[in-house]
Amino acid sequence: MRLGLRVEAPIDLHGWKVIDIDANVPLTTVSACPADGATMRTLCTFTSDADPVRVRLGCCPTCGHVAYVDRPTEAWMNQYYLESWDANDVQARTENRQGRLLSTRKREKTVVTVAKSLDVDKRRPVCEIGSGWGVSLRHLMEGGFSRVVGTEASKHRAAVVRAGLGVPVYTAPFESTETQQALAEQGPFSIVVSNHVLEHTFHPGNVIEAAASLQREGDYLIVAVPNQETEQVMSVFFFLPHLHSFTQASLERTAARCGYAVVNNKYIHPKQLLLVLRKTDRTFPEKSPIAGVFERAVEKYTKELALDQWRAGLRRLWWLRRGGLTGQRWMMGSGPIEKARWARWVERQGYDLPRSIAVRSLGRRRTTVEESQFEIQFGGPVGLFCK
Repeated sequence: MRLGLRVEAPIDLHGWKVIDIDANVPLTTVSACPADGATMRTLCTFTSDADPVRVRLGCCPTCGHVAYVDRPTEAWMNQYYLESWDANDVQARTENRQGRLLSTRKREKTVVTVAKSLDVDKRRPVCEIGSGWGVSLRHLMEGGFSRVVGTEASKHRAAVVRAGLGVPVYTAPFESTETQQALAEQGPFSIVVSNHVLEHTFHPGNVIEAAASLQREGDYLIVAVPNQETEQVMSVFFFLPHLHSFTQASLERTAARCGYAVVNNKYIHPKQLLLVLRKTDRTFPEKSPIAGVFERAVEKYTKELALDQWRAGLRRLWWLRRGGLTGQRWMMGSGPIEKARWARWVERQGYDLPRSIAVRSLGRRRTTVEESQFEIQFGGPVGLFCK
């Protein structure tokens, strides 16, 4: 069976944009799983008619962790986050976020609620990795923590937080020498929190190891990431900033390699993995491989991308922006009749502006199933999504 798709064109991306992965984007290969060092097995290969560049997505055969094996270099990714991440209409977004930062209506993240519940001295410093627009830092301050500091890779986001809260926010990567030296002067930190950031980092193990270097034994690390069990396939396969998709096993094992023990996992739910970790002086033994994790990943993504049978004709591959459903619908070309037909269907379903791309079934593969379970072909350069 030809497990894969041919991408014809993006249609409705609603806030996402396409990055062409071509000769202008320097690539590197990271084949080791961050959780246990095992060599990733190729799950999907993205290929191009017009360019020899290939991008592989891998799955760890021992813990199920999914990550880009071929990815832009760390320097390229850092520059992207600094300058381009979420940077559309910066002035208007900045004004909007400044208002929202000071609003009392923004819901508190679970990582903050958990941090506030811990029995720690709130006079000790607390650090957030990836502070975004600063709302969680504000909630930590309102919760009684008197010394908060953040890191945020986006310079325009960091500027909003500094101006709105008057707290230190560093834009160099958390694990960089520059930021580590600055944080060491303010630490050690009783709590380090990270909410949906670790999946964006180049080497998650380096980030957790850096957190450990800034904490004492008994201090807490609270980490939340998307749960691979329900993370949308289009985010896992096509959304470049999500370099990683964690299973519970891969998140626990990555933390254990850095000396952290799980003390609470009761906040895990289908859409989010959230672990409360505590720094120890222990060395944890390597965990045994989990049988069948690669095969289960293949089965899961075959079903979610509807690759269980070959289908004729042009189709719209659609997915909901807030996660969840993905589907395919046959297209009547790309003209006004098709647009009207699609709009009526979306309205009947009650969906909020689903994203979509035009696809066809694979003809001739460039890789074998032994080399790569799935193959995604592009007529032009390999085009992945970002925002």
